[in-house]
Amino acid sequence: MAVCTLLCVAALAFAQGDSVTGHYEGTATHNGGQVIQLSVDLKEADGKITGMINASVGDFPIVSGTRQGDSLALQFQANGGDGTITAKLAGNRLLGNFEAGEESGPVELKKTAGPLPISAGLALTPPMGWNSWNKFACNVSEDLIKGMADTVVKSGMKDAGYVYVNIDDCWQVSRDANANIVIDPQRFPHGMKALGDYIHSLGLKFGVYSDAGSKTCAGRPGGLGHEYQDAVMYASWGVDYLKYDWCHASTQDARASYANIRAALDASGRPIVLSICEWGTAKPWLWGKEVGGNLWRTTGDISDRWQGHDKWPDGSCCSDGMLAILDQQVGLQSYAGPGHWNDPDMLEVGNGGMTDTEYKSHFSLWAILAAPLLAGNDLQTMRPEIHDILTNKEVIAVDQDALGREGERVAKDGDLEVWAKQLKDGSRAIVLLNRSDAAHEISAKWEDLGYPASLSASVRDLWQHKDLGKFTGKFSAPVVSHGVVMVTVKP
Repeated sequence: MAVCTLLCVAALAFAQGDSVTGHYEGTATHNGGQVIQLSVDLKEADGKITGMINASVGDFPIVSGTRQGDSLALQFQANGGDGTITAKLAGNRLLGNFEAGEESGPVELKKTAGPLPISAGLALTPPMGWNSWNKFACNVSEDLIKGMADTVVKSGMKDAGYVYVNIDDCWQVSRDANANIVIDPQRFPHGMKALGDYIHSLGLKFGVYSDAGSKTCAGRPGGLGHEYQDAVMYASWGVDYLKYDWCHASTQDARASYANIRAALDASGRPIVLSICEWGTAKPWLWGKEVGGNLWRTTGDISDRWQGHDKWPDGSCCSDGMLAILDQQVGLQSYAGPGHWNDPDMLEVGNGGMTDTEYKSHFSLWAILAAPLLAGNDLQTMRPEIHDILTNKEVIAVDQDALGREGERVAKDGDLEVWAKQLKDGSRAIVLLNRSDAAHEISAKWEDLGYPASLSASVRDLWQHKDLGKFTGKFSAPVVSHGVVMVTVKP
């Protein structure tokens, strides 16, 4: 069963009234004898089926699913093609057969767990939105956040896919006599529930920040020892996204700490995206998915500059320029997928420390990495050039591609690099990156993309919004200093 080339429609017969919600493990064996391990999560609610198929060849979200009487129909999309699975429920097993192109064979799945947590199915594509920290740090207020939310809508950013409006550190000041978190009454006079309601009224989603330690990074009250209490409060405010930092964590175990906050969020009864901000110290890509994280920082904080990897004044490491962050993503691509993403930190596009050429490179590279796209600039004063970078829908489509593959560096010649990302239709997105101080021609060879050299493929420039024609064996283009050329290659 070539799951990586499958658009699958499954008709599964169930006893009437039984819920299909749950976790299934099993195999599919195609007629060539290859056994593919399958792990399938299904969630049934309001007449719809959602979930995820994790196979030994990749992770694939279920894009739609319906149930009529005793039959269940699921659809997921990968690299094109289609197939069917027909099976019957026998106790806690699903037994049947599949057909996919010229391949066919038996499928056997066993239900191994109960209902999925309420957070199942979140962040099937990398989260997109705006966060206050990179531009405003602690200078946050109700008026500022409402203004930014308004601008997300009016500027067209919402239409481009930006939905989260996230308040970072400094909204909280203390805890009251009952240990409830206290909001800064001067800066947020109407409280977080009213602010969340306003954001939701615009068709956007609401995010807040806290910390796994005793204090936040700005010295405000952290979440340690108050995880369940805080989660109930967040849910009552209508929070959709929680960024959870790692300052003042002392000797805490990172994995256990983040598993605890995920359990608390799920117990609140509200589906909330969990952003693990542990800076990559304990390698969260190894355990972040398992503990319920939807994204996890892989590095320290990004700085608004092209390059550099410098220690902070206190000797701790490190203040990283954009390229230093990029280099630390190499080798992590296999850990990312729908619902669980590597996070190279928020965008600096428009904050003034880089040129527009460098910001275009920054945005292109984050898209090829399938990174969360969280703008961090002043949206109300951004120049048209910055707006056009942040709202390039062709580049955003690469980031949001439903296959959920993170791109990787496939070629490097000194300061000249080729990064590539496989897309759901079998095509590739490519970034030609020139890190040097002079213009150079850069070539992407088809064999580095997993294509035969003899293949003829159509190339489209995503920044010029222009079809460039058909090419065989490779694509070459001049790239300016600190710039990129970003294209798709489609056979």
